[in-house]
Amino acid sequence: MATDRNAKVTWTGSLMEGSGRIEGVGSGAFGPLDVTWTSRADEPDGRTSPEELIAAAWAACYSMALSHALAGAGTPPERLETAVTVTFQPGEGIVKGAIKIIAPLTYRQRYQQSTGRDPLRCPHCQRAMGLWRIWHPTYGVIHDALETMRRGKYASQETRAAPDGGARRALRAASGGVPVSLFGLR
Repeated sequence: MATDRNAKVTWTGSLMEGSGRIEGVGSGAFGPLDVTWTSRADEPDGRTSPEELIAAAWAACYSMALSHALAGAGTPPERLETAVTVTFQPGEGIVKGAIKIIAPLTYRQRYQQSTGRDPLRCPHCQRAMGLWRIWHPTYGVIHDALETMRRGKYASQETRAAPDGGARRALRAASGGVPVSLFGLR
């Protein structure tokens, strides 16, 4: 089903000396927002620009798409942080877009970083151990394997991966915070 979205902008004066105002959007989510050529091509000085709004839209869209891909691969994220940078060159337009995903570390990854050892390996024989529940006196239950299984997140690496490995590559990129090119822009 197609959806229409709309916004209303009022501009007065010439490009260089004039100014505009994004009066609002159909959803009522934001507005009014001031915009000028200087805020677009130089310093924002408290005003927005079309590229800033495009960056926000790309960040939201990419987060939704990655969340959907990871969930389809059996590893839905609990949280994703997406930062987008859009580069505008006066006279050329948008010349570059970059996305950076920051996925929070799991308890196991945080433990490995801080102690240098795997919490799910026996310190004596190095065999893998099953971890059912972790309880912290301040934070309460940090990990509950039964609850994780009930939510469908508990699966081996083999079953998590999509046949083409795309979801695992996306997750690897997400957890490493690697910048990703968007729509072939460079």
